[in-house]
Amino acid sequence: MNYANMIQEENLKKTFIIATLCSTLVGTFSSSMGLWDRVKERRKQQKRDIQQDSEIKALREKVEASERRPPPHHQQQQHRLEQAPPPSRDSRGGGRGGGGGRSRDWDRDEVGDAFERSGALIRREFDDGYERYGRRFAVGDAATENRLQAQVIALQQTVIAVLQDALAEGRQLTRADAARLVAASDAARDGSLDALRQQRRRLMATSSASASRMIEEATPPRRHRSFSPPASIRRKMPLPEPEPEPRYAKPRPRSQSRTWPARPRPRQSDDIDSFVADGNTGGSSSIVTNDNDIIADDNDGLFCPYSLDLQHGSTRRHYMPLASAFAPGGDRRCPACGARLAAAAPDDVWAISKRVETAEPPVVVVVTVDEAGYERKKEVVDNAAEAGGPVVMEEREFRLGQRFLVKCHTPTGEYACVLCRRHRAADAICRSAEALAHHVGRAHDVAELEAEADLEEVAVAVAQHQHQQRALPAPPPPPVPMPPSLPMSPPPQSSISRAAATAATSSPSNMSRGRDRGRDRDRDRDRDLDGDWEMLENRRDRDEDESSDFRDRRHYALPAKYR
Repeated sequence: MNYANMIQEENLKKTFIIATLCSTLVGTFSSSMGLWDRVKERRKQQKRDIQQDSEIKALREKVEASERRPPPHHQQQQHRLEQAPPPSRDSRGGGRGGGGGRSRDWDRDEVGDAFERSGALIRREFDDGYERYGRRFAVGDAATENRLQAQVIALQQTVIAVLQDALAEGRQLTRADAARLVAASDAARDGSLDALRQQRRRLMATSSASASRMIEEATPPRRHRSFSPPASIRRKMPLPEPEPEPRYAKPRPRSQSRTWPARPRPRQSDDIDSFVADGNTGGSSSIVTNDNDIIADDNDGLFCPYSLDLQHGSTRRHYMPLASAFAPGGDRRCPACGARLAAAAPDDVWAISKRVETAEPPVVVVVTVDEAGYERKKEVVDNAAEAGGPVVMEEREFRLGQRFLVKCHTPTGEYACVLCRRHRAADAICRSAEALAHHVGRAHDVAELEAEADLEEVAVAVAQHQHQQRALPAPPPPPVPMPPSLPMSPPPQSSISRAAATAATSSPSNMSRGRDRGRDRDRDRDRDLDGDWEMLENRRDRDEDESSDFRDRRHYALPAKYR
């Protein structure tokens, strides 16, 4: 708000009307805090004066009592009275107001905090709008000017009626006066914030319309005709819902289900029910069902106003930037509702993988013979579904990042799925970012993920998985390795003569034959060991592939940060 306070010239003040009114509002809150501090100091001073007067009065009574000097037969009784004096109204804290010091402490906390918080919120809202739209936001329009002027007048009237009268008359402020000041501060804050947000939405709509008009003028007209419906109609057409999965728990009791504020669009509040999704990510989500049309107004209190701005201002052509709070090093706090989204880090990404079964079209060679007798070959791509071609599993990967989390958050710090709001008759409310990513990967198909502008698709390799390879039997167990062969020992002396044993041992042909047989056994043993190791590695790779299989249409969350 420094640029608003620096406006000193009269002509500039007339030009930047909204900046001047916001500066006046913040100044009114600051002045109210100063007046409240003065009233508090006066109240403390009066309390100190009363305490000092009571002490002086007690000291005077003691002096007068000592001057009177009562008779000796009354000294003992007077001594007992002085040792145990009855508690006076001053020593008890002022009679009925003895506990009032502590009960009035809430006044300063509540009233002062209300003034300070209201001024800070208005200043932050104006700073955010000025950062996005610049001079146009500071100038404003007549609707915003009238609403801000009404808030300034109402706040100043209440402050003058309560604080100025109390200072002028020297009376104490009651709890009713404090409650009146808090109510006036809250009303001025809410009205001013709503006026600034409405002006920001009007400027955003104007900017989007002008940008689309400029793009249409710069784009050359297409010569071919398209038989697909326009983008506006195609975006509103509900996509086919996937097959329901029996992974929802029983409905919770109606006393534990969440209730949201009354919605402007007609909804059957009695037909609202909640379910809890059973996920493996540690979070949970609830499904709020309704029977109304999916293409209804989104301003029903479920999403934050800033989330609605991102939902309506984010398309493939027009990309609305995020607030500065979500930049690297920011506090990740929503500029509209103030909720802190700790999981919406700029470099955190959740990867969602989908596998789609497609048929590979076979190639048919057609041979024709012309009049001259020459053969001509022509390759024709036949229909794979009719020809029974091989089935190809195409892997599609989408990345869910910071922008999708911000556009899905609610004022309570939770996350509501925008894909369910667009393509389903029920709203999915997730308590954490992991639960939202798990829900998006499990409950929505590839067509819905492709239609979302804030889900980025990355190119992955196409993996072909044949059903015959999956049905192959397991390999046989590896053979048990045998110990190395021992050299041949001579037969016992009892069965053969010593001369024959010496001749058999010393024969060179027998010795070479034994060495060759031992080398063959060692070679076979090494070959068996190598085969065992290769088989173990193949089995481990196959187990890893089966563990990362996504045929059950689940997704996974990468904890690593993409750079």
